[in-house]
Amino acid sequence: MSSLARIIFKNTIWLSLAELVNGILMFFLTIWLARYLGASDYGKLGFALSLVTLFSVTIDFGFGTLAIREVARDKSLANKYLDNILSLRVLLSFIFLGLIMALVFLGGKDLTIVYLIMLTGAQVIFLNLIQSFVAIFRAHNQMQYEVIGKLIFSATVFILGFLFIAQKFSLLSFGLMYALAGLVALGYTVILFRKRYFRFSFKFETNFWKYLFRESWPFALSTVFISVYYYMDSVMLGFMDEDIQLGWYNAAYKIVLFILIFANVIGVVLFPQISRLYKESLPRLKELLSRSLKLMITLALPLGFGGLFLAEPIIRYIFGVEFLGGTLAFRILCWTAVVVFLSVVFGNGLQASDRQRTYLTAVGLGALVNFILNLILIPAYSLNGAAVATLAAELTVLIFIYIKFQKVVRLPFISYFGKPLIASLGMLLVLWLVGSWPVLLLVIIGSAAYIAILVLIRGITREEFRLFRDLVLKKTVNSPNDKL
Repeated sequence: MSSLARIIFKNTIWLSLAELVNGILMFFLTIWLARYLGASDYGKLGFALSLVTLFSVTIDFGFGTLAIREVARDKSLANKYLDNILSLRVLLSFIFLGLIMALVFLGGKDLTIVYLIMLTGAQVIFLNLIQSFVAIFRAHNQMQYEVIGKLIFSATVFILGFLFIAQKFSLLSFGLMYALAGLVALGYTVILFRKRYFRFSFKFETNFWKYLFRESWPFALSTVFISVYYYMDSVMLGFMDEDIQLGWYNAAYKIVLFILIFANVIGVVLFPQISRLYKESLPRLKELLSRSLKLMITLALPLGFGGLFLAEPIIRYIFGVEFLGGTLAFRILCWTAVVVFLSVVFGNGLQASDRQRTYLTAVGLGALVNFILNLILIPAYSLNGAAVATLAAELTVLIFIYIKFQKVVRLPFISYFGKPLIASLGMLLVLWLVGSWPVLLLVIIGSAAYIAILVLIRGITREEFRLFRDLVLKKTVNSPNDKL
């Protein structure tokens, strides 16, 4: 394995580990918070976090992505980029706080929400300052430092959350929890950076700032689009004072986001290999993507069908009966997860094959669909309308990127659904016959039934798993179509 391949493999492992550990910690903390706070207060906390995250692009503005690109090409620029981006982000933090405070006061929210937003907003500021240093870590291919910082943040949130719940602290304390965790992670990052890299300072080079804004706006726009269809629905529900419904929605959404960690990890693993094969061999690229797509469909379909049948017992088991109002929204969002699993293949494919602008267009279109449908559906159908808007936006993105990716590699998309669909329907029949058993047992039985039926009808074979593994790990696999 070449030194570059080893670096890619090492960074993939580090980032995948961080995402998994962070996702697991935050998922369990979410369960404790939701059960402790109840639907209404949990909805208020979710509103605060969604609002500050939606407006965080005000601070970020894509500077980090630009810095990674430029410093990776010329390491001598690291100090100049870091010093100026840090200064810019400190100044932009005041604009960020002013915007969200003005919006909250115009929306007539009470003082508890205002304080909660200030605390969670402080967390966003700390995390964006951290990203200034993370850009340098990534440009130097030393992502282990970023991973440690992420784990420190999530572990601090987890420990403080556990202690605050044990001591029966108030809602505002959990806003403080996020702010303190961000401050601890920032402290670690600053100390480590000064020890491992170089001393930094705040610089105000206005001409260079103009360059940063000019070059970074496409990255910022992409972030805005993504933020709109991840957070706009929660923000709208919050401004409509539907705190209980927002609590139900956020609880259902957290389960889906936890599931999507695995899709994102697969995407991280695939990205460098897609990039390599796009330059080396289109036949082998097609082979990798075909097997990846088949794997994603095989993993995703039972999630959608299983969510239809098990939504109510899953929510009751994880969050309690108070959150059962989110059952229908959870069923809809499970199918959103199915769509995202498939989009990972085509989205990574477009970006790895030098079609970033096409992907940006797709995300922008999805954000537009989401925004319009939220305006129409949320006032009429509350959280269920928000879930439909999210599903429609993700479907729009999937259809768009699928059509565009056919110009790179044509994949037999529909033909991969047959056997996983049969196995999923068989799984539903087994679950229906079993009846109202404990939910964990139902999940185990359903999974076992799906796998057994899939193996029986040869929906996926051991040989396919081996070929997929070898392609991802860059082993030599001779494709019958490979002319190179």
